[in-house]
Amino acid sequence: MNLYHNLIRNRKQPKFKNAMNVLTIPVTASFKKKAEISELEKINLFFGYNGSGKTTISRVLNNEDNIFVYNEDFIEENFRSVDKQKGIFTIGKEVGDAKEKIADATLKKAQYQEQLDNFQGSEEKKIKGLINDKGKAIIDNWDAISGKLWSIKTSTDNLKLKECIPGLRGRSEKLATAFIKYYVDPRRIAIPQDKLDSVWKDLIKRSDIVFDTNLEKKTPLRLPNIKLFENIIINEIWDKKITGNKDNNLYELIEQLKNSDWVNQGRDFLNVKGLCPFCQQSLKQQFLDDLKGYFNESYEKDKAYLNQLKESYTYTELLISIKDLLNEDFTLGSQLELRITEFEQLLKSNNDLINTKIRKPSESIKLHSLIEKFKDLGREVGAINKKIVKYNQQIIDREKEEKKLNKDFWDYYTSYYDKNISGYLTQKDTFEKEIVDIEKQVIELKDKISNENKVIADNQSKLTNVQTSINSINNSLTKNGFTSFKVKKIDDDSCRIVRLEGGQDNNTYRSLSEGEKTIISFLYFVELCKGTTDKTKEIVNDRIIVIDDPISSLSHNIVFEVAQIIRTEFLEANKQTKYNQFFLLTHNLYLFYEVRGNIDSIERKIIEKTKNDINPIEKIYNTYRIKKDSDDSSVVLKTDRNEVLTDYDVYWSIVKDCKKANGYKALLPNAMRNILEYYFGFIKNEDDLNIALTDVVDKKFVRFIQRNSHSDKENFTFNIEEIDVDTFLDCFEQVFVKTRQHNHYKIKMRD
Repeated sequence: MNLYHNLIRNRKQPKFKNAMNVLTIPVTASFKKKAEISELEKINLFFGYNGSGKTTISRVLNNEDNIFVYNEDFIEENFRSVDKQKGIFTIGKEVGDAKEKIADATLKKAQYQEQLDNFQGSEEKKIKGLINDKGKAIIDNWDAISGKLWSIKTSTDNLKLKECIPGLRGRSEKLATAFIKYYVDPRRIAIPQDKLDSVWKDLIKRSDIVFDTNLEKKTPLRLPNIKLFENIIINEIWDKKITGNKDNNLYELIEQLKNSDWVNQGRDFLNVKGLCPFCQQSLKQQFLDDLKGYFNESYEKDKAYLNQLKESYTYTELLISIKDLLNEDFTLGSQLELRITEFEQLLKSNNDLINTKIRKPSESIKLHSLIEKFKDLGREVGAINKKIVKYNQQIIDREKEEKKLNKDFWDYYTSYYDKNISGYLTQKDTFEKEIVDIEKQVIELKDKISNENKVIADNQSKLTNVQTSINSINNSLTKNGFTSFKVKKIDDDSCRIVRLEGGQDNNTYRSLSEGEKTIISFLYFVELCKGTTDKTKEIVNDRIIVIDDPISSLSHNIVFEVAQIIRTEFLEANKQTKYNQFFLLTHNLYLFYEVRGNIDSIERKIIEKTKNDINPIEKIYNTYRIKKDSDDSSVVLKTDRNEVLTDYDVYWSIVKDCKKANGYKALLPNAMRNILEYYFGFIKNEDDLNIALTDVVDKKFVRFIQRNSHSDKENFTFNIEEIDVDTFLDCFEQVFVKTRQHNHYKIKMRD
């Protein structure tokens, strides 16, 4: 498989470092918007009128040593501003064993470079390199730990603990750096893993206090006094059997029947007629008197005392005051509610017993003491009050507590992520030591390569000379019919353009015609692409060639010669192995199509030659158009390679672009003028054109058309804002209508 095929088939992944598939034009000069030129091939042809942005592209490309650019800057630097040119060193006659020494040094250099590439990497060879691998490992290691530690931020987003990391919540890298730095701080206190859960809960509680500036001190809980209730409970009357008068006639009967309480309850149902409430029989007066005498004053007094004690036993009010304690913050999670429930049950039980005693005064009861259950309540309230005291002290010492909380927070998270951070630091240390070792070897290899470069440079100066390039330029001049001037060597490092007049050698560059200036500067550039102006430098084949508008409006007579030079020096298949990529930018349609036609024939041969290869070549070039859009910004459009345009077609394309509001209006009058001159001159109908222009209502359109004419005696300037695109387009169409050529207009304006 030939070398050319190797270069082209890798165009998606260029073999040479500086080959490109995409060219990005930043906002600069005529490019008011960033532009991207894609699908670049081995050969790339650009067409665009003057001012469209060609030179801007060539200047953007002219940014590396291996890119050779022919444009106005090149001509200015090498011809207009100097009276002699640098000599171009190309391979000439061999001297001694210089070539062998260069070959030997080149081989050693390649071996050292291969080792260096394995360490440093090579974009050209698609090698990442060990340093890159280790660097990527460090980055991956860092990304992993910074991502892990970022959970500190996300897990505290909705907590007051987020105040422990102020200024670190915006970037994961910054937060991770801070925690890793604290991890190795000798002041850090590691927390045992089995303690982390309890420490976390404590941090939450403390942060709610420390970081809430609206908090106020809490009043300790107080239990109500139950002395009154306890006195009621120990009253002896509960044990006393309250019965009627023992001296009464009914006493023995009632006592025998044990129904004193029943009889007492029945008294409430005696009616005024003295009927028994149970049998409805009339009761004797004596019985009624005895009944009244049985429940004497002493009995009634004891009953009244019982009711008085019951009214004093207001346990529900006591419970309400105790249960109110449950509304306090610090009771959450305590045993207070359970203790209150137990106490409540005791109060209710006593209340039930009291009610029984009132219903049955003759029975003896024993109420439960409240003291032990109340002590249980007191102990629980005491524990809660300790928390309140601590809480109040934290508010008093808020600043001190905040510092302690912050440290505990950092201790907690560096302990929580202990394995992650220690693992990161261990890997980082290992990778960095490996990189240091590699970098030492890199320095040694670079020194060896530098020594071999010196050997190559020393022998290159013996092998190359400027006379070979001078002879080549002069031969090309003669071959192309330029015999009145030539290039002459002045010394070992420079040459000069001279015209032979009367046997005298004169520096005559400024006296040359535009065509002669173009041909000599272009031939000099061609030789430079094959050689170097520094005799110590090695001549390599990884160059990118950029040619920007070699044909000016004043040198159009040499367009064929320039096209032929481009073909023989850059386009032939055997010459394409001498460089990496080729760019031609021109406003000259003849040169554009002449070069494109040459490439077509070369491409067909290459396609045919490689059609049976594993990766056959399908194309070697692309074409592009450079133009201005409606914002006066240069844009680059990939075009159909088979599209054929004349100058006349291009002028119509400017009109159509403006019609679509996609063109630069400053070009519109000149395009319209050229169309009218070309078309009506071709059909020999200038008289109808002049009549139509006279009839045009908008005279500004006529003035713009005429003032840009080649026939104007003066070169008028104009304000672009004066151009009304819609009016001009309408007037332009009316010219074709009035001259009965509207069909031609419609055909050319068709998409």
